[in-house]
Amino acid sequence: MEKEEVIRLIYEEPRNGEDTSSSVDRADAKGCTSSRVSRRKEVLCMKYRVVMSLFCLISSLVLAAWSGSYHSASASGARIVNVIEREMSIGSDVTNFQVGIPYTFVVKNEGKEAHEFTITRKVSGGDEKARDAVSLKDVDNIEPGQTITFDLTFKEPAPPIGMEFESSYPGDYEKGMHLDIIVQ
Repeated sequence: MEKEEVIRLIYEEPRNGEDTSSSVDRADAKGCTSSRVSRRKEVLCMKYRVVMSLFCLISSLVLAAWSGSYHSASASGARIVNVIEREMSIGSDVTNFQVGIPYTFVVKNEGKEAHEFTITRKVSGGDEKARDAVSLKDVDNIEPGQTITFDLTFKEPAPPIGMEFESSYPGDYEKGMHLDIIVQ
């Protein structure tokens, strides 16, 4: 029901024979202002408020979902990738990447030991040197509490074997300090 129709119903005089014994005193800011509002008009006003509230709620949810689908961007226009390293784990808010898009990596070591951060192609049965040899980026000695930042643009899709973030310091990789990524 449109607002104009609700307002018209509120302000028109009761029809002949209409029961006004259930009128109530009411004042609000939505056009339902009258010293005597009939029950029927009060119900119409409530329906209007409910419909408008639902519209606002749905609009807010759609807007929130739409705006949340974009990554944050740095001053340079690169998408920001937040990476957290802890003892034997790597977490990232982005694991799907596109070729040709610039990314700014913000890597924080929240652990108690120094770690490395490497973006590399997976190597079947390889050790730290083998993974470092095919890496796109290798940052050593990230101390506890330290945050490092660097920019990277993937130039080609991941090979069939895949890619990952990892730390290959002795024991790190074997204890699970790696995270698969997708580059398309």
